[in-house]
Amino acid sequence: MEELLEEDSYQTQKELALTLEVTQQAVSHRLKSLGMIHKQDNWVPYELKPRDVECRLCMSEMGANIAPSDYHLFRSMAHALSEQRFTSIEDTKNWVDSWIASKDKEFFRLGIRTLSERRKKLVASDEQYFD
Repeated sequence: MEELLEEDSYQTQKELALTLEVTQQAVSHRLKSLGMIHKQDNWVPYELKPRDVECRLCMSEMGANIAPSDYHLFRSMAHALSEQRFTSIEDTKNWVDSWIASKDKEFFRLGIRTLSERRKKLVASDEQYFD
């Protein structure tokens, strides 16, 4: 069952039971014994793995009021929006979709790379605002 969940963690108990040719009740008992729970249509361990704990800790160091997208994505979008005037929600959605599509992969890679540097700077400044 572990291998099936690693291949596709979105399977339902019914699908797992059919694949393994056992009852749903047997699947349910096995999932509980493995410590697995169903969250957002995905089977996940009840307890976080060490790598997940580390990831969560890294994100919490950024501060509760700081989103990673605030640094790169929205700043760039704000500059592009400064001259825009929208007449409808549809115009706004179309503009945002078009703007995102106009950015190449390097734009997003740069934002991800600089995020770590900005996080370190934020932690060093005791979460005080800076440009």
